[in-house]
Amino acid sequence: MSKLKVDVLVESPLWKKPDYAIRVLMRAAEAVSVSPKTGRAIGPGDEICIVLLDDAQIAALNLKWRGKDAPTNVLSFPASPGPALRASR
Repeated sequence: MSKLKVDVLVESPLWKKPDYAIRVLMRAAEAVSVSPKTGRAIGPGDEICIVLLDDAQIAALNLKWRGKDAPTNVLSFPASPGPALRASR
């Protein structure tokens, strides 16, 4: 089985213990590295990027990508090949 490539970026100083958060997130990402849709384990080149933000930063991204002017807990984007993502504005 290929190893999942996990990147965790800490973009806000509000994350007081980023090293701990990064370790927990990497373990969680690796634990769920089997596709629920296909049952397939991670393949070559599969990766995930997790960005830790504050409310203002995530609200700006939520507005850009979903047209919703509010913070959200999670923004996710499709991993399968398909049409390019476009901002809502």
